[in-house]
Amino acid sequence: LAGALALSVGSAAVGDGIVRFGMPFGGEVLVPGAPFQPENGYLGMWNWEKQGPKAVPKDQTPEAQKALMAQFQADRAKFDAEAKAEGFTSAEARGVELRAKQAAQKAKE
Repeated sequence: LAGALALSVGSAAVGDGIVRFGMPFGGEVLVPGAPFQPENGYLGMWNWEKQGPKAVPKDQTPEAQKALMAQFQADRAKFDAEAKAEGFTSAEARGVELRAKQAAQKAKE
């Protein structure tokens, strides 16, 4: 295992002068006694640092965002239709009026 460890200087940020130990093409590296880094508050001592690109959450991919927006627009159209059947111009107008009624009720109490 010791033979497989790689030593790199400043691999995470070019020219930062910090020695990092880790597996070649690994996801994390060990940073021994790095100096204080004001941008992230790292005080030194031994620490693991993540390497490589950050994982994108599944719901943040462009395809998932398109599906979520389509669902949002469908829900909005459904609630607008319900509000128009009740005599409001939109679901937003219904919500504004409901909030005003709730505020007036709370003020009475």
